[in-house]
Amino acid sequence: MLTGHVDAIERDFVAGWAADDQQLAVPVSVVVFVNGQRYAQLRGDLNRPDLGGPDAARHGFRIHFDPPLPRRLELRISVRFAATGTIVPDGERVIPSDLGEVQLKPILITAPGRSGTTMFMEH
Repeated sequence: MLTGHVDAIERDFVAGWAADDQQLAVPVSVVVFVNGQRYAQLRGDLNRPDLGGPDAARHGFRIHFDPPLPRRLELRISVRFAATGTIVPDGERVIPSDLGEVQLKPILITAPGRSGTTMFMEH
């Protein structure tokens, strides 16, 4: 069974660990998504002595965003197991914009022809 944990999700890096508790010697891959777009796939094969035993110790992953992700944008970052697409525990975070103001979001207005949408858009 796939298990793991995301320790940190920031604008400049993501770090955590992932393992298959049935096959501890085999590294598990994770995929990092930024605003719904696939950003990178990582192998969980970095040394993590805090995880215990010789097989369990090599399941860490870390990626540095170079350059760091833009501060002016709200970001939804998620980390998923590559094999199943499920989110790694604590693997999803929304990082708000640093602008300190409400960001306007576009809307789409649809209507049948000649129903007043042109007049509506002028006001």
